[in-house]
Amino acid sequence: MELVLESPYYLLLLLPAGFLIYLFWTKAKNIDLKNRKLISSLRSFLFICLIFALCNPLIVWTFEKESVVFVVDQSFSMGDETDEINQFISDAIHTKDEEDPFAVVTVGGEAAVENAMTNLGTFSGFTAKVPQENTNLEKGLRLASSLFQEQQNGRIVLVTDGLETDGNALEEASLLRKKGYEIDVVPFVSQRDQDMGLVELNVPELTFQGEQANAAFRIDSSVEGQARVRILVNNEVILDDTLDVQTGINEYTFAYLVESEGYKQFEAQIFYENDQVAKNNRLTAVSYTEGPPKVLLVEGKEGEGTNLKKALSAAHVPVDVLQAGHLPSTLTSLLEYETIIFSNVSATDVSQQKMELIEHAVKDYGKGFMMTGGDQSFGLGGYFDTPIEKLLPVDMDIKGKKEIPSLGLMIVLDRSGSMQGYKLELAKEAAARTVSLLREEDTLGVIAFDDQPWEIVKAGPIKDKEAAEEKIRTISGGGGTSIYPALEEAYQQIMESDAKRKHIILLTDGQSATTNDYYRLIEDGLDQNITLSTVAIGDGADRFLLESLAEAGSGRFYDVVDPSVIPTILSRETVMTTRTYIEDDPFYPTVTSLAIDGLQEVFENGLPKMNAYIAVTPKSKAQTILTSEKDDPVLAVWQYGIGRSVAFTSDLTGEWSGDWPNWEEWQEYWLDLVNWTFSPFESDAFQMDVAREGEKVTVHLTTDEAIINPLEANVTANDGEAVEARMTPIRPGEYEVTFNGKEGIYFLQVNKQTAEGNEPIIQTGFSVRYSDEYLIQESNAGFFENLVSVTGGKKLESAEDVFRPLEKKISEERSIQSVLLVMAFFLLLGEVSIRRFGITIPKLPLKLGKVRIRETVQMQKKSKPAAESAGSGEGIAGESPEPVSINKPGKKTKTVIKKDAEERSSQMDRLLSAKNRRK
Repeated sequence: MELVLESPYYLLLLLPAGFLIYLFWTKAKNIDLKNRKLISSLRSFLFICLIFALCNPLIVWTFEKESVVFVVDQSFSMGDETDEINQFISDAIHTKDEEDPFAVVTVGGEAAVENAMTNLGTFSGFTAKVPQENTNLEKGLRLASSLFQEQQNGRIVLVTDGLETDGNALEEASLLRKKGYEIDVVPFVSQRDQDMGLVELNVPELTFQGEQANAAFRIDSSVEGQARVRILVNNEVILDDTLDVQTGINEYTFAYLVESEGYKQFEAQIFYENDQVAKNNRLTAVSYTEGPPKVLLVEGKEGEGTNLKKALSAAHVPVDVLQAGHLPSTLTSLLEYETIIFSNVSATDVSQQKMELIEHAVKDYGKGFMMTGGDQSFGLGGYFDTPIEKLLPVDMDIKGKKEIPSLGLMIVLDRSGSMQGYKLELAKEAAARTVSLLREEDTLGVIAFDDQPWEIVKAGPIKDKEAAEEKIRTISGGGGTSIYPALEEAYQQIMESDAKRKHIILLTDGQSATTNDYYRLIEDGLDQNITLSTVAIGDGADRFLLESLAEAGSGRFYDVVDPSVIPTILSRETVMTTRTYIEDDPFYPTVTSLAIDGLQEVFENGLPKMNAYIAVTPKSKAQTILTSEKDDPVLAVWQYGIGRSVAFTSDLTGEWSGDWPNWEEWQEYWLDLVNWTFSPFESDAFQMDVAREGEKVTVHLTTDEAIINPLEANVTANDGEAVEARMTPIRPGEYEVTFNGKEGIYFLQVNKQTAEGNEPIIQTGFSVRYSDEYLIQESNAGFFENLVSVTGGKKLESAEDVFRPLEKKISEERSIQSVLLVMAFFLLLGEVSIRRFGITIPKLPLKLGKVRIRETVQMQKKSKPAAESAGSGEGIAGESPEPVSINKPGKKTKTVIKKDAEERSSQMDRLLSAKNRRK
């Protein structure tokens, strides 16, 4: 412990303070000596306390115990060095003092405590899991510093190859050094003797249809050898060759013919027999080809869109026709088309992910969408509460316009162990969503089953929809699978209902005993107008049984591979049971609006008769162009985001649309609709650079044009997932878009905010490369030198140096300034009390016998004359001289003899004679 003065120059004030005390001592003669001494002492101590308080005195305790935290890089670039690192830490621990604690932190993309601070002499090894695709040593150092306690000395030992891909370790190390911590580094080098990797794929950002375009790719290799390289464009191979690869960087070029317009996804792949790392064997890139806008026509059944394809092809509009099951699942493939048309496509054939992909394409990237009618479309297709319903100008439900027959619906839901997780959650959500499609007078019952039935919602009218939905969502997983008891219970409950339409939906992913008489149960149900549909989920379901049950029950069988379609199946089944959405009375449509240019000329000679359509409800901001005699929408359009969508509620084959496919204006009618859905904007000229640091991706945009309006950015991954992005202006004409992302293809849409709404100005795609962690690199020697230079630490080569004495001990400081100020206050109070109010310190009695005896003897000597003048010469009768004992410390007792009576008589005689002489 030691005393430290932070501002010792204030001690010079002791000189004038001493001079003031001297003046008081010499000038204050009117104060008695005793009080003057006391006041001088109080003032001296007062000045000392105040002056030392100004110096800010600190009591410093220095702690001798040393602590070490090992920060171990466990990222991918470190390779398989775990055993060697374990041995290094164990060797270091064996050299420490018994009371010195240590801890271990593991770091990759994140940091985790592997071993908390302890003074035990063993380390059990690495068990914590951290992301290996990045290295953020900054997080590791920060976590390590938090493990030190106040009374511990600190040293951080960083075990790494120095290849950080995220954060700034040098900056964090500098801050820790200022706090008194020492930082050493143990360099490790991971060897990749057999590795080839693609490091760059360059394709033109913009090409034109029919041109011969050039592209290039680069390979980095740690070994000489032959590698197979493949280049794919939109999953079609355009190059497959074997190349001779040399050590280091190898650059190759190739040419390809641009055959179609739209976005192109390029993918380069490399294959080497003895390759050590697979993560760096694939790269992607995006290119855009200008050309005439292309349409994607998706058919529910083959041939249903033929009439529309002929009309568009005749007008030289390129059309690609796909079945619903082959709908693209990436945004790259979808953005190749300007408009997507669904021709009588059931929602059960389109996964949730693909629906979301289409919604993003329309809302954020300005693509068009159209849906035509049929028995698999709109509400009959099961599009309730789907992303497709969101982007259409109509709602699937009929709100308060139709007399729909009452419905009795029973849902029999498998809750066995195999259903737990994603499948069960989707099934519960689908059942809960079905509640919103029913009316209060409809009947709903829900039975869950495993090895026995469990009644969730007893069959009856839905008086409280929220309560019913809550009960459904509480279903939890169970045990085995027994279908028949649950199905039998469902039939018994629905038979008691007075509903006009009765339907049971059975969902299961398992198999059950078939010895029960299912068919007798179903036949008895058909006698009561009860139908049955079945849903087989996954590969484990008994498809043969479920399909035969649905056929016997006059219902439908669904073979589900993607569980995300379960909600649309239940929606479709609920609607299909009523069959009231189809309006099949022939009529002539009525023109109520001419929101699309060109339609006025198309409609001026009248419209053909139409046989049927699907009843829907227009949304509040939609524009209804054609209506039926019942004022239901036949043709409705609206703007959704920056894209446009169209709903035509009749079909394309002529079965519902009647004479429309033979109408002379049929081609012009559809051409005007399709042209209206095409995006009207052209992308401005922007230069783009993409950089990645860890999980953070930065897109740097520059343009020569001045943009005053605020800008917003939308970033979408290739699988359709929206990515949260932030756009920041740097300076006029320069912007940065940042988001968290991983390897893959992304699309960027930048909109300008105007009074009329968002106006698109940029639409582009780009690729984010794999993490730098997978590059072929040696350890970063420069990082080690900079770290040692910044922190004053050492590059350790021996484990014995880890617990060496610290250069600077960690200490704890406590200021005593406030204590001195409090003392000064009381000293001032005492000095004022004595000087101004005359308050003195009471005299304490003295206890020494020697002093007290001396005072007694003196008092006796002074009292003799008074005694003699008051008494006679005879004294007191019978009084004899008595000795008086005087006790002196360390000496023998002495005796004093009193004067006798004769001496007193002699004195009296002398006094009388003197009196006579005066007379």
